[in-house]
Formats: sequence, C-alpha cells, structure tokens
Amino acid sequence: MKKYGIYIAIIVIGICVFFLEFNYRKNTKPITLYQVYLDNEKIGMIKSKDTLEKYISSQGKIVKQQVDGYKIDVERIDTVYEIMEKYISKNTQYSTLYNEMLLIQNKYDSINALVDENGKLISDISTVATVYSNLDDKYKSNTVLTETEIKNFETLKQSIDKDIKVRKQNIVNYLYSNRNNINLTSSEKSNLEDYVSNKLEDIGYTEYVYMKKYVNDNNIYLYTDNIYEPLGINIKKVSTYDKNYRSVEEVYSDILDKKPCTIEGYQFKIKKSSGSISPSNTLIGAVASTDYKLLKENANEDIVIYVTKKEIFDDAIEEISSVFVGSDTYEEYKNNTQKEIKDTGNRVDNVYLRDDITIKKTNISIKEKIYNDSSELAGYLLYGDKKQTSVVYASSSDSIMDLAYKNGISVEEFFLSNPSFNSINNIFYDKQPITITKLNPKINLVVEEYQVLDKDIEYKRVEKYDDTMIKGNEKIEQKGENGLMRVSQKVQKVNGSISYINLLGNETVKNSKDEIVLVGTKEIPNVGSTTSWGWPTNSGYTLTSYFGWRSYPFNPSAREFHAGLDIAGTGYGSPVYASNNGTIVKMQHDKWNYGTHIIIDHNNGYWTVYGHMSRFVSGLKVGDTVSRGQQIGYVGSSGAATGPHLHFEIREHENRYANVINPLPLLKK
Repeated sequence: MKKYGIYIAIIVIGICVFFLEFNYRKNTKPITLYQVYLDNEKIGMIKSKDTLEKYISSQGKIVKQQVDGYKIDVERIDTVYEIMEKYISKNTQYSTLYNEMLLIQNKYDSINALVDENGKLISDISTVATVYSNLDDKYKSNTVLTETEIKNFETLKQSIDKDIKVRKQNIVNYLYSNRNNINLTSSEKSNLEDYVSNKLEDIGYTEYVYMKKYVNDNNIYLYTDNIYEPLGINIKKVSTYDKNYRSVEEVYSDILDKKPCTIEGYQFKIKKSSGSISPSNTLIGAVASTDYKLLKENANEDIVIYVTKKEIFDDAIEEISSVFVGSDTYEEYKNNTQKEIKDTGNRVDNVYLRDDITIKKTNISIKEKIYNDSSELAGYLLYGDKKQTSVVYASSSDSIMDLAYKNGISVEEFFLSNPSFNSINNIFYDKQPITITKLNPKINLVVEEYQVLDKDIEYKRVEKYDDTMIKGNEKIEQKGENGLMRVSQKVQKVNGSISYINLLGNETVKNSKDEIVLVGTKEIPNVGSTTSWGWPTNSGYTLTSYFGWRSYPFNPSAREFHAGLDIAGTGYGSPVYASNNGTIVKMQHDKWNYGTHIIIDHNNGYWTVYGHMSRFVSGLKVGDTVSRGQQIGYVGSSGAATGPHLHFEIREHENRYANVINPLPLLKK
C-alpha cells in the first residue's frame, strides 16, 4: 500500500507542475530572440541580429585603427634602425654598443622562435637546449635546461628585452642630441624627431616584435571599409519563453575562437585540365626526368585567388603581358601604334589568357591570402609561392645554352631573367653576373606574332664517293656558301615559349652554294663520319626548344629535361633527312612520346632519333642503309607535340635515353 502511495504522490506532483506551467505560459507572452549558428553548430541566442552585425563591423574598425597606428610606429622604429646602421655602425664610440644590441636581439629572436604565440613550446628539447646553451650566463641559472626554465621563457625574454632597451635608448639619445651634426637627410631627421616626440623609445623589443606581427597578420584591414561575419554564420529568428540570451560580445568572442571574420572582395578561379597524366602519355621527345607526381597534382588542381578589387587581377595580367611581350612593344600593341613591317620585323597580333577563369564577388575569410597589390599577384602568377632567384657568374667560355642547362632553367627563362641579352649567340665576359630565375606559372598567357625574318639557307653537303679513299676520310672539293631566305610566319608563344609555328611563305634572296666533299668508300659504307653531321631539315628553321631544362609545354608548372633539339618552322610535311650515314634500327608509330619516329645506328658510336614525323618515306624499312642527306620522313606533329616540328636527338656509346648528348656542337662542326 505504501508503494502505491508513492506512485500516487508522483502523479499528483506532475499534474500540479503541468497546470502551473500551463498557467504561467497562459499569462506570459513569448519573446523574440535570434539563434546564432556557425556551420550548423549552435553558438547561442542574442537579442538583436543587427546589434551583432554592427558590433562585428565596429570591431573591424577598431582593428583597422590599431593596425594603422601600429604600422606608423613600426615604420618609424624601422627607420631609426636604418639610421643606426648607417651612422652608428661606423662610429667607434657607439658601434660596440650597437653591435651588442644586435647580438642580444638575435638571442631574443632565437628564444622567441621556440614558442608559439600562446607560449607553448614548438621545438624539440634538443633544439631548445642548443639555443639556451648559447645564451650569456646572466640569462640562465646553469648550463642545464630544466623544465622550470622552459616554462619561464617570458621572464627570460623580459630580462633580455631590458638589456636591448637600455642600449637602444643610449644610441637614440646620442643620435637625437647630434641630429644637426651628423648629416642626416631631412626625412631621417624628421623621422627621428617624431620617434622621440611620440616616446617610441619606451616601446621595448618584445612590444615591437608583437606590433610588427600584428600589422603583418591584420594588414588586410587597411584595404577594406567594412568587416563582415565569418562564413558559415546563420542567424534564425525564434519565438521562445526562455529569457536566457547572451551578449553580442560573448557570442562574437566564441565565433572568433572558431572562425575569422570576412571582408568583401573577389574570387578568381583558374580551372586546370582534368585529363589523366602519366609517364606513358605526356612525353615530348624524351622527358624522363619530369616529376610526374608534381605534374599530376598541378594539372588537376584548380587555383583560387582572392583580391580586394577586381582591377588588381587585371593589372597583374597587364604586368605579366609586359614581361612576356616587352613593355614598349606591349604598349604599342594596346595603343595600336606598332610600326608597319617593311622588310623584316615582328608584329604582335594577339595577347590573351588560354585558361578557363571564373570570377565572383564574395566574402573572403581574412585568414586567406588576399592580394591588394597587383605586382605581388603578378609575381605569384609567374613564379608561384616562392620566387627562386639566384645570381651566378659566367665565364667567357660559357654559352647561353650551357649556362641555362647547368642551372636547371630553359633558354627562354634565361632571356626573361636577363633582358639585356637578345640572341642565343650573345657572349659573356669573365665573371659577368647572370640572374637565374625559375618560372612556375599559374596561368597560360598566349602571345601570337607575325614575323618576317631573314634566315640562312644553309649550304648542302654533296658527297662524292671515292673508292680510292679509305672509308671515313674526306676531302673538300668545293667550299659551300650559305644563301639567304626571307621567311614569313605566324608564331604562337605560351608563357614565353614557342608552342606553334605556321609557315606562311618564303622567298629566296640569295641561293646557297653546295659544299662538295670526296668521301672514301673503301670500308663499310654504313659507317657515318664522326666529325661532320648534316642538318636534318630544310633551311629556314627555328629552334623552339634546346637541349636542357625547360618548362613542360603541357603544364608550365612542371619542369623537364629536354633530351634533344625541337626544330620547327620548315612547314608541316617538309622533308626530314638522315644526319649521317648509318643503318635504320627502329621505325615506329607511337601515339604518345616520340610519335612517328626513326632511330639510326651510324656504326661509329652514335645513334640519332627523329621524332614527331607525319610519315616515313615510302619503301624504307628497318635494316636499310641510309646516307647523309637522304630523305627518311616528313615533318609532323605526331605523339606529344604542340605543333609541327622535328625532335632530333644524338645518343653516344649506347642506344638508350640515358646516353643523350647535346646535338648542336656536332651539327655545327
């Protein structure tokens, strides 16, 4: 019975609570609040949606004012450091004090790098111990780093900061009191006076480092008028009896712990190819040293760029166009003031981006990389996140092609980095400084040109076999002379490298004169000369890629080693000639790589490769002996090629890719 009494009591109490709640709600009206969500996670309820938005905007303006003030002070402090370097480092009385200050600052920076902004250790104990052991005794109690000392980094930094401040104040006092006697510029003098009048000497090194980082982290606030809530914020109006709502300050603080605010700007998306990439289907000629993992990642990854104003992207493309076209020529192209070609010359017909680029106005997280300077963006689009630039010193015996090869860049990159050079035949003087810069373009800028050029008609070597002379011996019966040809052609360049040449016509200005050579035939006739090689195409050609490093034509972000010469400009279907006597050892049609190609064994320690042909000469087969200058095929664009050209290789000692050598030195003998 007692048990049933407990149940009855519980039921009675429940009924009472229900009626009390019902009566309360009957006599109480619900209130309107706003539930704040961040990425579908509840943050809390607030009384006013507008109040939160206005508060976020006001906080952005506070940060903007703080950044602006810090930036002015940091620039003044930096200028004072420059004045110290300029005037104190050579002053015997204060140079010791100055050098001590720099040394102590370096030690401070070493310690500061060991912990994050929250004071948490980010380096391993051995690194910390090495840094700590290099400090002066006054900054540590013993030579062993203890856990207690690790926790007391802030105290340690304060002690070092004090020593920096004392030395810096002494130096500034000297500079200020002698500012009229040490030949300061008017700008330096004014800055020093501002430094003192604003009492910036009271700012310690710790505070200076913090201010500098704050300006760097929040610099984007200076380039926007409004600050907006983070992406993913959703505010829903609710009707509730719950009067427990939070302040906008509390909600704002919780939001910032999870996500940063946003600013208004523009998103540019550069879409990349979605085709499959593998070593078996991307070779041009021979590119076995290409980093295919990097190539695959770069080929399929869209590039997203954020800017504060749409014009910044447009101006960056303008700057890049000026780099590839030449600033003067590009201005003439834009203004339609290019000079008419009378005899020979170039004319830019078109400049455009080949990429699929989308643009939209959007709110951008301030933690993203947001560009506000067109030159900075142009640098990224040309060179990637980190511009790799160095200076090397050439010798008078170097050639441009050799120097580019030794430093892992293409000939085109050499000319872009060193605009004072304009020909592959330019020579160096000893110890001439040369800039080496590797491109890592994020876009494909196409330049189309019309060219009228005078090119040599290289004389042909005509061989007369003499059975009284030993095979391999030669004698010149008539010296050859080059002729002259005027060529008109359309040229397409992508990021400075030729991708396509369309021959429009040619006119002979002066005929060439054949070189007649008596060649001994006493020995095997399929042995080629080791000292003289014939050019494998007609005259009027253009070398579009040299032997050595270059940007990969199908993805300029990747680099490759090009194992031969790319010879273009003689026209699709023009003849391809055997460069020397020899035996055909391979004839193959290849969908990728070399395309339709022939390999000839010259039986003298050398092999030659002729790639990307449109077809073979009818009747040729493996095992046939061919002579120098004999036509073996026709120029084409089979395989992995951007346009009609001949890929020509010479291999030495063994018929394999690893034994390729630069063909030009042999061809030019």
